[in-house]
Formats: sequence, structure tokens, C-alpha cells
Amino acid sequence: HNHWLRQEALANRISVRHTPTTEMIADGLTKALPAQQFQKFVMQVGLVDINDKIQERRFKELTAEDFVRAEEQLDG
Repeated sequence: HNHWLRQEALANRISVRHTPTTEMIADGLTKALPAQQFQKFVMQVGLVDINDKIQERRFKELTAEDFVRAEEQLDG
């Protein structure tokens, strides 16, 4: 497989370039990362906190009546 890669690069069908480890997304799947790098990884792959999404959905499903009832409960 190394021979194939070299052959394709020499034929200019692919280009091979070095990527610094700090930019390698796969590192988030293969090693423990410090908090800052982990947050970057999470953003790179588009992960979101499911609790935030559930809360957004519930909020969208609320009706005006739900708000009135909640306000009445707060007022006592």
C-alpha cells in the first residue's frame, strides 16, 4: 500500500502534505486530549450537547397557554 501511495503521488494524481498533530481530527478518537484541545475536536466534528437540543425542542413545543399557566404558578 505504501508503493501505491508513492506511485500515485509521483503521477500527480494525489498530493501528500504534512499535517501538524494539533490539526489532526483523528487524535480526538485515538488519545486523551487536554480540555482545550478536546473542545476544539468537539467543534471540528460538529458534536453538540444533546441536553441543549432537547431543551430547545421542548421550548419550541411550548404554547402561549403554557406560558400563562407558568406565570400563574409563579404568581401563586
